[in-house]
Amino acid sequence: ERALAIDPESAEANMILSLINHHIAIMGFVSDVQPVMETAYALARRATPLDDRNEYAHWALGISCWGLLKHDESLAALESAVALNPNCSLAYGSLGTLLGILGRSAEAIANQEIAIRSNPLDPSIFFRLSGLALAHYVAGRFETAIDWAERAIHRMPRWYFAHFVLAASHLALGQQEDAVKIVK
Repeated sequence: ERALAIDPESAEANMILSLINHHIAIMGFVSDVQPVMETAYALARRATPLDDRNEYAHWALGISCWGLLKHDESLAALESAVALNPNCSLAYGSLGTLLGILGRSAEAIANQEIAIRSNPLDPSIFFRLSGLALAHYVAGRFETAIDWAERAIHRMPRWYFAHFVLAASHLALGQQEDAVKIVK
């Protein structure tokens, strides 16, 4: 916020503050996520035209769209991020997650695999692993979804999304007792 106050035209400051707001919301650090998601989106929308060649600004815009269900805009921004930097594992992983949300599981898996190969030691790899779980869930491969969700939980036990996919996969397999244990 201080950097943005010093230079409101800084793409980096707008982008970083967007990412902070987005992650505060998705990681469960606020009770009312909607205004935080809207702030993340507004900052990312500002960052991108300030530096249209910054793949991280496009990535921030792409993920900030999720909480507002702006899937078409997210897809365009994430594809731009990948086009600007084909080595950006964050953009590939986030594109993979979005494609999973959109039900395009084969493409989702391919993008997540690129992200993991590009950055296998990424401390936020749990996002990629839960993205793989989602893609397999969407494809109806519930046992495989369970495996990936458990891997994500192993990396980040508090990551609720992996727990959701894990519980949903158990329910899809008729394993209601296992699903109930997960959500308790």
